[in-house]
Amino acid sequence: MEHELGIEGGTVVSGRGRARANIYVDGGRIVVVTGSRAPSLKTIDASGLLVMPGMVDAHVHFMDPGQPEREDFTSGSAAAAAGVTTVLEHSHCSAVVTAADLEQKRRHLDGRSSVDYGLGAHAVEARLDELPGV
Repeated sequence: MEHELGIEGGTVVSGRGRARANIYVDGGRIVVVTGSRAPSLKTIDASGLLVMPGMVDAHVHFMDPGQPEREDFTSGSAAAAAGVTTVLEHSHCSAVVTAADLEQKRRHLDGRSSVDYGLGAHAVEARLDELPGV
């Protein structure tokens, strides 16, 4: 079987330590980590490099929408991409309280992020009825 992507020859760092290994990806997901080589459509030579899992920044405020001159999703996520693969954004300027707020923000951000992201919402006592939808 030929994989879509092979990241070969690197030192893979995991919760079990470090080991020289090859990583194979199909459909955007890691399908195997092995000491053996396998055929792949595209190969990245990671010899001499550490191959680490993506980092998650679990609390960012990108001010978008709201005060994007401070930092918007495009610039904030581009900066994060230097070492972070996922950000969890906590709305600061335009609080997400309702399912409609969340959908509006999702549409606003469509195509603006350089990394994967999750969106946080606010639990507001006067709007607790909104929690299931958010």
